[in-house]
Amino acid sequence: MRRALGVASVGCTLLVSQALISCGDGEKAPSETATAGPASPTTTEAATDSPTPSPSATEAAEADGEDGFRAFALRMEAALAASDGSFFADRGIEDDLVCTGEEELGLCAGEPAGTAFRGIPRGIFQTDAFALTSPDEYADDLGEWFGNARPEVADDWGDGSVVLYATAYKAAGGGGEEAYQAIITAIVTSVPDAIRQARTLSFRFVDGRWRLTGEIAANLPQTAEAFLSGACDYCYDRWERWEG
Repeated sequence: MRRALGVASVGCTLLVSQALISCGDGEKAPSETATAGPASPTTTEAATDSPTPSPSATEAAEADGEDGFRAFALRMEAALAASDGSFFADRGIEDDLVCTGEEELGLCAGEPAGTAFRGIPRGIFQTDAFALTSPDEYADDLGEWFGNARPEVADDWGDGSVVLYATAYKAAGGGGEEAYQAIITAIVTSVPDAIRQARTLSFRFVDGRWRLTGEIAANLPQTAEAFLSGACDYCYDRWERWEG
């Protein structure tokens, strides 16, 4: 269930795509069609050895650590070029939240006790805005964001295409977990003007695969510079411009 992000702090306005711009894996089994008719006798065929199929691009082995994340960043770059929001959404780790009925802010504000939310965590930088978005909704949101990009517009940070702009690393500490970050940016259609946005996606290496643990969004001129310049000393411990 998705909730709209309400901006609770002054100084950050954000284009909200379908009431939301931020801070499982699973495949549907193909349907099977039963054919009516008389039952056929069961025959037993001799087993034959077949070669093990090579992994597809989406199943390619991934590695932990900085070098592993840089290799994964190349795949992210290709997904962005293809406007493939599902590449990111399918890696999302969903959080659960159950309301107590006493909250005055956030997702649970005004909700009765026992109301449950589940989804990928998303927020807006330097605000209390927070939401949990299902993987399907997240893929749709990214797809809409890609579609709103304005490649023909440019600013001091480059043109308006959707690009992987930088990568960063944040060590565990202060109650937080270790995270590798991908900072993507674009100039997108807004009202009344186009605006540059930065979306910082955090990842952890879980069970042999890079998994998306959450996202923070920011705008220029208010807050996106912290992620695009590498000047935010509490956002990450290391930051580097992505050169492909």
